[in-house]
Amino acid sequence: MTAQQLWLLGRTRAQPGDVDAHLRVVHHHRLLLLKSLYERVNAERDTLPASALRDFAAHWELLERAEAHSPGSTRHALAYPTVGSRLVRALYAREPGAFGAELALIGQIAAAAALRSGCPFELVLPAPEGELVLPGVGGYECPSGELRLEVDAGAGPEPARAPAQLPGGHTVLDDIDPCHTPPDGGLSQPPAAHTAAASQWWSPLWREAMDLLFAADPQRAREVAALTRCLVPLTPLPEGPENLYSATLRASPGAVLTTPPEDASVLAEVLVHEIQHTKLAVLCDLTPLYFPGGPAVHKVPWRTDPRPIGGLLQGAYAHLALTDLWHRIAGTRGTGVPATVRRAARSRHREYRDQVAEVLPTLAESAELTDNGRELVSGMAAHHRRLGSAGNSVTMR
Repeated sequence: MTAQQLWLLGRTRAQPGDVDAHLRVVHHHRLLLLKSLYERVNAERDTLPASALRDFAAHWELLERAEAHSPGSTRHALAYPTVGSRLVRALYAREPGAFGAELALIGQIAAAAALRSGCPFELVLPAPEGELVLPGVGGYECPSGELRLEVDAGAGPEPARAPAQLPGGHTVLDDIDPCHTPPDGGLSQPPAAHTAAASQWWSPLWREAMDLLFAADPQRAREVAALTRCLVPLTPLPEGPENLYSATLRASPGAVLTTPPEDASVLAEVLVHEIQHTKLAVLCDLTPLYFPGGPAVHKVPWRTDPRPIGGLLQGAYAHLALTDLWHRIAGTRGTGVPATVRRAARSRHREYRDQVAEVLPTLAESAELTDNGRELVSGMAAHHRRLGSAGNSVTMR
């Protein structure tokens, strides 16, 4: 990364080529996880059951055949968010015997890639829970305790439950895959249970939110559409939709997890907010922005608990993007953006701009940032200065 690229990334706005570069980094990181897993299997093969080694070899060979048959389809399948969470779960299994058991997850990834690639294959996978979910494909009923797949060519068997396609793009509503939840928890709200009616509620809300983004900021809307592979509903908070919880998991970039929002403008904000976390997490996989494990914690205006430098940077970056978003919404005229949303945008812009202003000096003065982190923060500070008042005309590019 050059200093200029990092400075531009600090503006939170995608430049030409940024989305493609982001997706390349995600793909390369998946390949790195796969390679690390392969090397760990080889290093520990004397301690692994013969059956686990045999199955892993077959699954690895199937992944290679899928990639040879259709590289683009396989790459798309490997980029699905819960492929990342499966790889991390298997790779970091530490309990005795756990690593061998978690290797079964690689069979799920290989089956999903082979189905997407259209290559012929036969595979039997364990399904002790009576259902097996393949990442990005869906859940198959397995009353016998195993899933048997026999595919001659082309499309394979349809799952009993599949992620619902959201309108206008490639994003799906995924309330099926259990690997959206980290093995050790980590979410304040659990994923919502699958219901056939869920997509009927979420689809129109998604369309309204994306329509709002395209009307106010087409560039940012295209970025959100390209980087959001799945929307994961979380169980609503007991207080109601006016209280919201959303999350992004570093192991599964491209998944936005959220409780039901109050309206489409709130969902638009959630999507922009969480995609910034995804972008910054992927950037950190490419180049360190701060030194981890530092002792300092910092008070932030958007949370009650003090945050380490990584949390401070992530929060400021996301809130700067929201400052930019509401600035642009406030400046829309004749675009179909409701007048109520435009009026609310002015106060939202001021709120977020003031919050970012409060923490930017702490970031700029932090000794815990790397040189690349300082370049990014410099771009953030410059963009924050340019945002000005929500009443000004928007001329930024």
